[in-house]
Amino acid sequence: SRMTRFMMTISDAVHLVLQAADTSRGGELFVLKMPSLVVRDLVEVFVDEYCERRGWEPGSVEIRETGIRAGEKMHEDLITPEECTRLEERHDMFVVRPLWQGNAQEVPVDTPDACHSDRCRKLERPEIRALLERSGIFEQLQVPLTSNEQTGS
Repeated sequence: SRMTRFMMTISDAVHLVLQAADTSRGGELFVLKMPSLVVRDLVEVFVDEYCERRGWEPGSVEIRETGIRAGEKMHEDLITPEECTRLEERHDMFVVRPLWQGNAQEVPVDTPDACHSDRCRKLERPEIRALLERSGIFEQLQVPLTSNEQTGS
């Protein structure tokens, strides 16, 4: 499937919170400009890493798609069309001004492509791997040995 999602590291989230705290005037919504990826690519990167740590061939692990769950979307949107009427775009984030500031545009504005996980550029597998490495998630990946591997059978 071609399901897409946005992704950020914990470090990215902390940086966003600190920037928001520093620049907030009250009531704004701060949205990080995040990279988008195809979920299948993310799964394949994890399978490759897991297999490498186990000494297995990457093709030896079957990936099964189970489909979309009830209420789940194929793609994510960071900002609604209504919020776009109050949108300020900055270098690494979007800021949605609160309604009570009374500065919304009268004319509807198109939501920027960067706000739609299916319309913005997707990370390639090497970029996904680099993002996961930077996040430290691979260091936490535990690879338990099966009983056959423990006994050498």
